[in-house]
Amino acid sequence: MSKSRSLVVLACCMGAIGVGIGAMGAHGLADYLAKQGVDSALIPKRLSDCETAVRYQMLHALAILSLGLSRQSEESRLLRASAWTMFFGVALFSGGIYSIVFLQRLGHWSIVPSGGMLMIVGWLMAGVAMLTVGKRAE
Repeated sequence: MSKSRSLVVLACCMGAIGVGIGAMGAHGLADYLAKQGVDSALIPKRLSDCETAVRYQMLHALAILSLGLSRQSEESRLLRASAWTMFFGVALFSGGIYSIVFLQRLGHWSIVPSGGMLMIVGWLMAGVAMLTVGKRAE
């Protein structure tokens, strides 16, 4: 499998999972949380948190998809690394929020902000990669 194709597959999986979690959040999460004994005053916050995590996951799935479909991603290791950095950022950021929402716990407080930082770094890496791709050929 080409390096770019693996990014496309990764993005598609992220998108599918995001849609599934989003559907759960929209249609059954409030009842699930109530059955888990979550205080009814906290349920709207948890629903909002889930929506935020899904939104970031879906936006980054689209970003990774576009990087994977870009012709430049076959040429640029930095561009591919930016996509993987975004992925790991989403895994920590959205995954940390999902852990809070669904399990009522987070392994360590720094997981969510670390994921956010990785997503930022991934975007910056993509920008640098696009500025430098093809420069060697000129």
